[in-house]
Amino acid sequence: MNLYNRQQRAFLTASLFLAVGIGSMVAEGRSECCPTCSATSVTPLNQSQVQQVMDNRDFILNLRQNPHLLYNDSYQRPIVKLTRQQELQILRNYPDLLVSRETFEQAGELDCTPSSFVGIRCSVCPPGCVPNVQRNSPTSSTCVPESTPAGRRRRRQTSPRICMAKQSTEPFILVNTPSGHVVQLAQTGDKNQWILKETCQKAMDQGFSCGLDDEGTDIPALFINLSNIILTGGSSSDFDMAYVTVRCCVAMSG
Repeated sequence: MNLYNRQQRAFLTASLFLAVGIGSMVAEGRSECCPTCSATSVTPLNQSQVQQVMDNRDFILNLRQNPHLLYNDSYQRPIVKLTRQQELQILRNYPDLLVSRETFEQAGELDCTPSSFVGIRCSVCPPGCVPNVQRNSPTSSTCVPESTPAGRRRRRQTSPRICMAKQSTEPFILVNTPSGHVVQLAQTGDKNQWILKETCQKAMDQGFSCGLDDEGTDIPALFINLSNIILTGGSSSDFDMAYVTVRCCVAMSG
């Protein structure tokens, strides 16, 4: 990986970590809004839900062996149907993690501070914002509204992102973890974790080859561990708050 790509990855990872503002939640498995709540306080899958996973065993194993299929829309479908009780428990425990489409789309219009950005993207700043990078500190930045004088000035001063990405309009359903497990993001339909798939707008940009990074970027998320259910037959740790891996469009080489 070249120097530019390492710097870009560090910037993206730091910004994503700030964006959701839940570093302590991942480390401790707790919701900041409900300190005594955790993923383990969500009602475990019932036998019918476990059977839904087992009925799709070959499909899940195929995704684990061929993770690139997760970026094919035809493979993005829910395996487990949550009960209403489970949905309410998830929304209670993680009220800032799952938001409506309207809230997600308006996030950048309301506030450009990374900690206020409730959605998750590979991009550095929320929609409508531009990075206000501190000199000599590329991983320590804030975002400013693009429409303000400071934002317009920063937009002129800041080089555009190399290898611009095109993002899907629907959030991921199935992703994998850094260890390769296939997991289903805990989504409720009306409110979701807005982790979006990226594709590159161009094959080449400013002399750089563009593509999805092989290593991916780790993002905190709440999920059902489908691979683990196949191994254990279901357990109290079916729901987990940990990292998932999403591939982002980056400059690959010169």
